[in-house]
Amino acid sequence: MQQHHPNAATAPVATPPSTLITEHEVRLATTAAAGVTAPPAPAPTGDRTTWWQRLWTRTDPPRPRRRHYPARYRFLEDAAMAREMHRL
Repeated sequence: MQQHHPNAATAPVATPPSTLITEHEVRLATTAAAGVTAPPAPAPTGDRTTWWQRLWTRTDPPRPRRRHYPARYRFLEDAAMAREMHRL
């Protein structure tokens, strides 16, 4: 353990030169640490987009949905009718 004497001459200690950080470096480091994402791309505009929207936009009212009718096969109806007639 060293003893410090108040009257002893001390050698000057070499200090490293001070480093100056610019505002740009601070912003860059902050952005990198925060993980900022790129802004979203603007919506496409122009003639092609307008054409596409017109193509897929309905101007007439939607038609009512078609009703579901079960399939009726003639040969099954004939067989069912023959069976019922036989039972009578």
